[in-house]
Amino acid sequence: MTKYISILKINLIVILLIVSSIGLSQNNIESKEFNLSGNINVSNNGFSLIPLFSLEEPATVIDLSIGNDRLSFDPSFSFELNGLRAWILDFRWNYKIIKQENYLVSLGLFLPGLFFRNTTFEKNGDELEGVLIWRSIVSTLNFSYSFSNKFSLGIFYFRPFPIQKIDPDQPRRGSVLSIKSSLRNLKISESIKVNWNQNYTSLRLMKSQGSLSLKIS
Repeated sequence: MTKYISILKINLIVILLIVSSIGLSQNNIESKEFNLSGNINVSNNGFSLIPLFSLEEPATVIDLSIGNDRLSFDPSFSFELNGLRAWILDFRWNYKIIKQENYLVSLGLFLPGLFFRNTTFEKNGDELEGVLIWRSIVSTLNFSYSFSNKFSLGIFYFRPFPIQKIDPDQPRRGSVLSIKSSLRNLKISESIKVNWNQNYTSLRLMKSQGSLSLKIS
């Protein structure tokens, strides 16, 4: 828990430095634009692309973003609705390498990503409840291309690296590849338009005992 608090302090300092630098940049460089945005989502099942991280209980996710058109800090805070216990805290950094009208290539880094896993343990003959915190650094690669205003394709690659392995169920490493195609505003009739999204996800987790692979479409 002490290490967790230290990580939060470091990220808070980084956020304050970014906000300060943004303020200075706005005073000195008129042409620079910086954005601050956020949203709150509520889910009834706490779904995650990685099933091992799925909560399967009502949850809320708070997403924030601060930065410019190239570099942004996009933290995400996920909590169980029951008692607002922490579920996933991701301190994400994203940099857009290529940003054109039709396509986008960006690199991301979770520094760090924290997953809170409920567990039980025995102490003095009593069964107690506790929380294990999986700490990881995660690298991401995102590519999207719009062929037209009706059809687009996106590829997302996600690779975590555990900072410290504290749980036998914690994967040593893993990867997620997600491919998403989207068709928008398909005209069926004068009054009916349809949006269609297809998603293919390939997941691979490596544990001490072996590996687990999962494909979702």
